[in-house]
Amino acid sequence: MNLETVAKLAKQANIPFYPPLDLTCSVESIYVFASLVAEAEREYNMQMLNVLIDAAVQAEREACAQLCEDHYMSDGDWCAKQIRERGQE
Repeated sequence: MNLETVAKLAKQANIPFYPPLDLTCSVESIYVFASLVAEAEREYNMQMLNVLIDAAVQAEREACAQLCEDHYMSDGDWCAKQIRERGQE
């Protein structure tokens, strides 16, 4: 999470972030801020997880297509093409 995001979340929670800093804020504001930060982190982590899952699926699909090409003489190219096309849907 970058500084700009933290500042935005602090503002949403009514916590002063930039000078002049008034370091008195309510416990409720701190709780709201912590909740906002946690939610932002969850969203980011889910996005990154989806990217990793998509990459793993693509790598597995390509490995299967390569296996077809390498080991199945008669229909290997057709099989590999079908597998790769599923990734384009």
